[in-house]
Amino acid sequence: MTHTDLDAALRALSPQTLLAPIPLSEHSTRLSALQERLREQGLAAAWLHAGSNLRYFMGTPWGASERLLGALVPAEGPPCYVAPAFELDALRDRWGLPAQVLTWHEHENPWDCVLQALAGAAPLALDPCLPWGMVQALQSRAPGLPLADAEPAIRPLRMRKSSAEIARMQQAFDITLQVQQAAR
Repeated sequence: MTHTDLDAALRALSPQTLLAPIPLSEHSTRLSALQERLREQGLAAAWLHAGSNLRYFMGTPWGASERLLGALVPAEGPPCYVAPAFELDALRDRWGLPAQVLTWHEHENPWDCVLQALAGAAPLALDPCLPWGMVQALQSRAPGLPLADAEPAIRPLRMRKSSAEIARMQQAFDITLQVQQAAR
């Protein structure tokens, strides 16, 4: 196949209309299911770090960085975000499920916001994607705080796919297959 043939094959692909994003109602359902799992496991709260779990449960697309940003999800009651103060507007522009935001400044320890929101409740389950350095920073700030792995609460919920998730996975497969066939 010549370069011209490939260009023609790719141009012949039909435009795709992407499915609508996962609705906030589904994120609310996911969040409620997580809270139920936390209660079943005797956990006071879970920390959802920026990344895939924050997006899955809160609908908030935010990549992890060296700064602490995420959501504290209590077993009972509303969640809250914890974010650098300079990211507040950006977070509000991008969040899925709105919630209270506790902010911290560069000269402050961000875990103080999390500990304030916990209000002494324990144990705290940590997102398995939380970097080890951040875990150490939390342990140094609250040495007696019982910590747990949030994966046993998170994994079973993420393994089951809703019809909306399956539809998006199928669409991604279909688009990928069309491109591969055109390239072939």
